[in-house]
Amino acid sequence: MDVLVDGHAHIYPFFNLQIALDAVFNALRDKFPTTPRIVCLAERHDCNVFDQLKKTQEFSGESEYKVEDCGAYLRVASRKSYSICYFLPGRQIVTAEKIEILALNSTAKFQDGVTAVDAVYGALDVGALPVVAWSPGKWFFQRRGVVERLLEKFGPKEIALGDTSLRPIGWPTPVLIREAINACYKVLSGSDPLPFAGEEIRLGSYMTAIGNGKLEGTPDDTIGQLLLDKNVILHSVGSRSSLFDVGKRISRNFLASRSVIT
Repeated sequence: MDVLVDGHAHIYPFFNLQIALDAVFNALRDKFPTTPRIVCLAERHDCNVFDQLKKTQEFSGESEYKVEDCGAYLRVASRKSYSICYFLPGRQIVTAEKIEILALNSTAKFQDGVTAVDAVYGALDVGALPVVAWSPGKWFFQRRGVVERLLEKFGPKEIALGDTSLRPIGWPTPVLIREAINACYKVLSGSDPLPFAGEEIRLGSYMTAIGNGKLEGTPDDTIGQLLLDKNVILHSVGSRSSLFDVGKRISRNFLASRSVIT
């Protein structure tokens, strides 16, 4: 295995960065001890951790982790394990229809509340990789039709679909994802931590393995060309949450959001 990709990563400002990095580097270490990892950030409108990491000195000096600003991405090296992880910028767009479009591999800013079609067009216009992210309950009823229309309008070289650790163990692959795979669309799996303290341990827990791809170019090129190479084979590695854990995570997220509102 040549490259592991967390295709739906969040590092919120209130996360413990040391724990977040530990999680990314330790995930699947027994199976892939030296395999490079690419973390695709999907930051919401009020977060900018990518730029903060560029400026931080927290992991310099004698710390285990060394952060190097490479312009389009960050190279983070572990002095303990000699392994490498690359962080790419990206955004999460909550559309008018209340589904999530990820605009990966770009520093561009996007507005929430636009239509799903406009969100994808906006991502494509700036060279980002648009991912239609699955989430519990968000592809049902009318929103299922939104996803179907996106797959009719945009081809496999324009958009990908996203799977997440929030799809409970035992929950079958959603029908739309199965149909999209048969139509040659690619699926990126990601950890998708929720916005409350403690979720940083989820980073890297569920990832995409690029089984026949090598990190010969830069990591941003690897992600940028992902949809254009029909020979690239992707499959999921790691683990998703149990139904009980998904329920607990969603409940904690609801309570955390309520406390912020009040």
